[in-house]
Amino acid sequence: MEIRRNSLIDYFLCSVFPRRCKYCGKVIKPERTVCSDCEQLPEIKDPVCMHCGCNEKDCVCKKKSHFYEMAAAPFYYEGAIKKAVGRFKFKGIYYLSDSFAQDMAKTLENRLGEREYDYITFIPFSKKQKRRREFNCSELLARSLSEITGIECRELLKRIFDTDRQHLTGTVTRKGNVFGVYEVVDKNEVKGKKILIIDDIKTSGATVDECAKMLRFRGAQYVDCLTFAITKSKQDIDTDEEYW
Repeated sequence: MEIRRNSLIDYFLCSVFPRRCKYCGKVIKPERTVCSDCEQLPEIKDPVCMHCGCNEKDCVCKKKSHFYEMAAAPFYYEGAIKKAVGRFKFKGIYYLSDSFAQDMAKTLENRLGEREYDYITFIPFSKKQKRRREFNCSELLARSLSEITGIECRELLKRIFDTDRQHLTGTVTRKGNVFGVYEVVDKNEVKGKKILIIDDIKTSGATVDECAKMLRFRGAQYVDCLTFAITKSKQDIDTDEEYW
């Protein structure tokens, strides 16, 4: 009887507040969590290159070394995931961080489960970005993931100055665009630590690499990267006029 009562309450609430697909936002039936269109998501499947996070057939990184050792993500930045990130990042639907973090937690367990981490951290905002944007997507994802995994989330990095937005610069210039932008808040806090950096999208990897570099320079034992989505080689997000 309790199950039926809860079911009726669920249907009543959904009639007043329609349940929506957690990725694309379409109205769905009360018993579902995603719509039929989003059941086939651009999931990154094994085997995966842990240097760039892509499936090996999509990998073009040639095992290029970075200051972060491993990278992983549950999805490619396309289709329903691209729309979901747009809703989260540019439409102000901040509560999606909990759903995204659940997907990231599964990837963390499956791909990086043998790694240990002292801290989870995130790509920091500058003071100007904090005034311009309502929230930091990277921070929300990091804190949601921390609640799921029990790994402590700390703001280990700070942004020293502003640069052109990464999506407004070409792929070739992105690394130079973030050079020297970040610094460690307290070097004593990161020395000898194993750290996981969180971000929403990994494109060229320049931003994460610059953050990892500063953590390594200040004594971190190793740094890995976990994002919600990764762009495939030669894919760009510069033309996402709907969201930028």
